[in-house]
Amino acid sequence: MVPGGRTGVSPVTLVVVVILAMISGTIAFVQYTRTVKLKQQLTKATDEANVLDAEIQRIVSETGEIRNFLENKSSAEAVQAYFKELDMRGIVADPKNFHKINMDLDLWIMRLDRLMTELDKRVAEAGKQADSAEAARDNTRNDYNRRVQQKNDELAKLGQFLLDELAKKENLVTQYVKEKKEFIDKYNNARDEWDGKKQRLLVQTDQLTRRNAVIRRELRILRPEPEIATPSGRVIRCEWTTKKVVINLGERDGVFPGLGFEVYYIDANGRHIVKGKIEVATVLKTSSVAAIIEGSPIHPIVAGDAIRTLFLPIPKQQKFVIAGFIPPGAIYNKDQITALIKLNGGEVQPAVTLYTDVLILGETAPSGLVAMDEKLVGVAQNEYRRGRSEVELARELSIDIVDYLEFLQAIQR
Repeated sequence: MVPGGRTGVSPVTLVVVVILAMISGTIAFVQYTRTVKLKQQLTKATDEANVLDAEIQRIVSETGEIRNFLENKSSAEAVQAYFKELDMRGIVADPKNFHKINMDLDLWIMRLDRLMTELDKRVAEAGKQADSAEAARDNTRNDYNRRVQQKNDELAKLGQFLLDELAKKENLVTQYVKEKKEFIDKYNNARDEWDGKKQRLLVQTDQLTRRNAVIRRELRILRPEPEIATPSGRVIRCEWTTKKVVINLGERDGVFPGLGFEVYYIDANGRHIVKGKIEVATVLKTSSVAAIIEGSPIHPIVAGDAIRTLFLPIPKQQKFVIAGFIPPGAIYNKDQITALIKLNGGEVQPAVTLYTDVLILGETAPSGLVAMDEKLVGVAQNEYRRGRSEVELARELSIDIVDYLEFLQAIQR
């Protein structure tokens, strides 16, 4: 029995069975044909024997009748009369032919005996062949039955094996479904528990973030701003003939060519008196050479005058983070913006933290990558990703986010 509730035999078994059946049929047909021929020969020999037997019986009867008459007749006249009767009946009963008749009779009896012996021999041979054919047919039938039984046993074993394998598979499937359901239940429970914890943490984080924003705003309001801003640097030498000045700010302070400063002094009343403006031309390690672009003969620029950038002062120790991509065509690059913040009293952090005050954001969406070289494209993509990451964190911490162009415009005087 194969799975599915149907019985079946493999094609190989069917071919073997058909071949065995054909061989058995051929052998049986040959044996049957030979048996029929032998029976026909036996029937013919039996008919000839019957004819010979009838002839012998007739001769024996006539001979016996003559012998009996001769034994019973005592006179010669009776014998003569008897022979005349035989002549009238067409029977030649010459006494001198009796010996010949006996010899013929013996010859026919001997022939009959040989025929019967041959017949018995043929019958015995036919019986042996019939027995051999019957035995071969029985052997063939037994072999066929044995092979059929063997195939049936193999099919039964195969069917049982398939049923056992199917049962094992069903057990495995049942176990898998059970384990899958248990895993899904555990996963759903863990997910629900995690979602609950996450929701509680988000609520707590939001509350803490809001509280932190309030505290930071309160601290900004309460933090006293200096009445007089600390100067960025000072003039250490001035040459009016060449309109050049030397300031005490250099490469270590982030000064770069083109950076402008305002030269001023504070009078007795505490007011800022602007003397002029200078612009950095050459940057050295600890100092820089600047050109005077505005000046007044009434208040000439002299050594010791204070200088400050052309941007509004930043509250002391206010922390900034610069993220995103600053394109090459911008007025100031990232390093120059960092220098401006530091020169105006601010602090620049590498990444957004809980203590960051302002996130200065460059570009976060790719644009103009085709016109850039390969190296700059890689830098831009990294800055885009970092900018988006810092923006998400700043929003979660309620940190002020300002575009870099807006920041430069806001701090300009």
